[in-house]
Order: sequence, then C-alpha cells, then structure tokens
Amino acid sequence: MTTFFCLPAFDFTGKEHQFTIATCPVVVDQNSEKILLHMGTSTGRWQFIGGRYEDNATFRENAIAHGQKELGAGNQITLTDPENPVVLYDIIDLHGYEEKTLLIHYRASVSDEENTGKAKWFSLAEIEILDAKNQTSSPNVRIVAEKFLKNYTEKLTIIDTQDFKLEGIDEKYRWIIAPTIASTILVDRLAFHFEDNTKHSLDIRRYYRQFNY
Repeated sequence: MTTFFCLPAFDFTGKEHQFTIATCPVVVDQNSEKILLHMGTSTGRWQFIGGRYEDNATFRENAIAHGQKELGAGNQITLTDPENPVVLYDIIDLHGYEEKTLLIHYRASVSDEENTGKAKWFSLAEIEILDAKNQTSSPNVRIVAEKFLKNYTEKLTIIDTQDFKLEGIDEKYRWIIAPTIASTILVDRLAFHFEDNTKHSLDIRRYYRQFNY
C-alpha cells in the first residue's frame, strides 16, 4: 500500500501512538476476473496503485487522484462502489515500534483496460502465488482481492498454501515449495475428482479460448 497519511493519535491515558490512514482504488476488470497492481518503488513488491495522501482532498478524491498519476490522465478511474469500501486495520511492527494502520479500499474501474502503463493485471490465483512468495507489499492485497473477485462466482473456493504446514522447512524457503503444494492439491487430487464427477477428461480443453486470459 503506498497511499498514506500519518498523524499522532492519543489514547485516553494520554499516550501517543502513530496512526496511518491509507486509501486506494482497487481496479477490477470488467469481467471481475483480475485486479490491477503495480510494483511499489519503495517496497519493491506488488501493491495497489496510489500515492501519498493529501489532506486537502477526501479519501475518495485521493484514491482517484494518485491512482490517476500512475495510469495517466487519458485512462479515467471511476469508483464503482464508493459507499462500500473494504476497510482493514492492522498493527505493523516497524523495528520494535508499533504503527497502527487503517487501510481503506475502494472498488474501481478504468476506461481503458489495455493501456495501464507499468501496472499489470493479476487473477486471484496469481495474486495468491505472489502472496505465498512474499511478493506483495502486504496481506491486504490478497484479502481485498478475494473479497472483490468473489462476486464473479458463488462457487469460489480459496486454496491458500499458507494453510498447509511444512514441518522442517524454513519459512524463508516456503515460496520455493509452495507451488508443489498447489500442484499436488489441484492436479493430483482435485483434478482427479473433477474428471470423475463431470465424466470429462481435463486433457481435452473444451474451455480453450472461451474466456479472456
């Protein structure tokens, strides 16, 4: 997340806390299949488009304005459901110092899905892989992607490799092993049962060229 506004906040005892408010447009394609992410310059990881919060604008205006800087003036960002943002709260440990963060995400669309500059489209499955490899700036990317893209189908099942224990494997190497977990579950197990129930071999790709990739 790159949009933020930091201000001191005090609890009822008078103790000061650092509080960060962040807003961003979560751009979803017209088929509700993919979400637009860009590589953060400060984090070096994939995140939602946006920029630093300016206190002379509302949260909605800020989300649009800084997202617009990323895409260019010719590609119009529209908040498609401004009354129902996804709001997440987290406490981040910054080298022993706690920063309380409120993240406000607005579902959005763009007028030109083909020309998005350096930003790229990612499906939910691709975002989960990025998250497993620690290549997203924060877990909020995966969490919000799941919430927004679930509207595409009522039969969506999320398979997160983080839910599977890897005893004896150091966490920093987990991203290397994670794809084998997904392959074992999807190809070796679920695919077998899918073929059995549908009576259709997955070697025959009848879905080929039926959807946008």
